[in-house]
Amino acid sequence: MKTEKLIAGLIITAAGFILLYMGYQKLQPDMLERGMHFIGELSKSMGEEMPVAYKKDKTPAYIMMILGGVLSVTGISFILKSNKE
Repeated sequence: MKTEKLIAGLIITAAGFILLYMGYQKLQPDMLERGMHFIGELSKSMGEEMPVAYKKDKTPAYIMMILGGVLSVTGISFILKSNKE
């Protein structure tokens, strides 16, 4: 029972860290967002305000990060409980 909890904890923790990393990567701006930001800053320096035309949805990234955090904490608790038995 002790080794099963340890192995399950390691797998769950690894899955949680992978989800955290993938969610963080999805939060980073892509090339189109960077280009639109550059053009917006350039138009501001010329005295004109460019409206925001493109903004990606970040909800999946937040969901992945929340699930990754929950899985990581759950996996670490499994690992710690396996040591107590």
